[in-house]
Amino acid sequence: MIFGRWIVCSYRGLGHLLLRTCGYEVRVLCSDRLVPYPDYEEIRRRPGIQLKQNCRALCGGVGCGGPLLMSWRKWSSYLYRGGSVEGRGSGVVTYTEEEALKAMVGCFNFSFVTYFNRRQQAFYRSCGLEARLVELDNGTLMSCWIPRRSKERAVTTSHKPTLVMLHAFGTSGISWSNQVGPFSKKFDLYIPDLVFFGDSSSTDTARSEFFQAESVYKLLQELNVTKFNLIGTSYGGFVAYRIAHLYPDSVQKLIISSSAVNMDPSSDEELCAKCNCENTKEILCPTTVDALKRTAALGFYKKPKMFIPRFIWADYLEAQSMKNYTEKCELADGMVLGKADSPPLETVPQETLIIWGEFDEVFNIKWAHQLKEHIGEKAQVIVIKNAGHIPQVEKTSEYNKKVLAFLLEDSSEEVVNSS
Repeated sequence: MIFGRWIVCSYRGLGHLLLRTCGYEVRVLCSDRLVPYPDYEEIRRRPGIQLKQNCRALCGGVGCGGPLLMSWRKWSSYLYRGGSVEGRGSGVVTYTEEEALKAMVGCFNFSFVTYFNRRQQAFYRSCGLEARLVELDNGTLMSCWIPRRSKERAVTTSHKPTLVMLHAFGTSGISWSNQVGPFSKKFDLYIPDLVFFGDSSSTDTARSEFFQAESVYKLLQELNVTKFNLIGTSYGGFVAYRIAHLYPDSVQKLIISSSAVNMDPSSDEELCAKCNCENTKEILCPTTVDALKRTAALGFYKKPKMFIPRFIWADYLEAQSMKNYTEKCELADGMVLGKADSPPLETVPQETLIIWGEFDEVFNIKWAHQLKEHIGEKAQVIVIKNAGHIPQVEKTSEYNKKVLAFLLEDSSEEVVNSS
């Protein structure tokens, strides 16, 4: 029965039949906004899914891994992971649709997203990387994947050049999994979680991309990295560009991937009109499954054919999107680039590769060509055909080949052959 509820959450009719079999009364009403950590008195007034549990019904698969038989009061305290609901009144709890899905995916406290992340982390370790938490002097704690060294070897003994990789908004360092394998053969990789993403956090109140750039640079200093190549995608490209400008003597080559660092307010206006939303924060910081699916769809030119059940989207929303949610919203509001009152964009002195998907729905390809004109002769543009905002995922082989060719050009003497 538990396995049945676990596997059919996205198949609404059968899922409801199983819930009724277990003693629940289920009524589906129109969804409201997601409340991440609901208060009972507040949530019962919201339209959603009502679960009425008969005393001592089978309930072990909903949001808890405890005994299968338990009273209403004990079960209600485990209804929602990270929260608590008192069994008062008639014993009726009203959930929004997303919350009910998240409760149903909690069989044995199992999370698909957490499992996937652990698999990715294991892959990173198999590529010679290890995770490190570094405390900075500005109240910031940053997580970073770094080359694994034996105790006898210092970081500076490697003859490989260094590549720092910065991820997009809403993801973390493990989002570079399609690049880590081939890139780690040629480079010492440093892949941080930007502040408030992944395992990085801060007590600092700053929220601009300048703050992110300063934090990444301080992290690299703590790790004794003085010279490095730099790649950033989307929001990570904003941070990478700031680092290249602020610390030109440290950055050797720069790669801006699908990142309109030169955008103006019209870019956000076009994106909001396309997504029928009031501001980009609704896209960057989704709070419902439908909003999350809309954001994810923007990344692809050809939408993935693989069906992803709705409860997995809900799991991702809880495990990733809602973590540090307030701070992420502040980061979205705190960006300097693209605002009407933003200062003129500085140029950077490094050789720069601007790599873009041909059909990018987030940042139009025109921004790539305009950025090349802004930087000048040291910049080149490569367009990945039939790709959207994340060509590193859609066209992995071509993307990796182009990036490696740019980075390794005229630097063969610095590279240790992986064979």
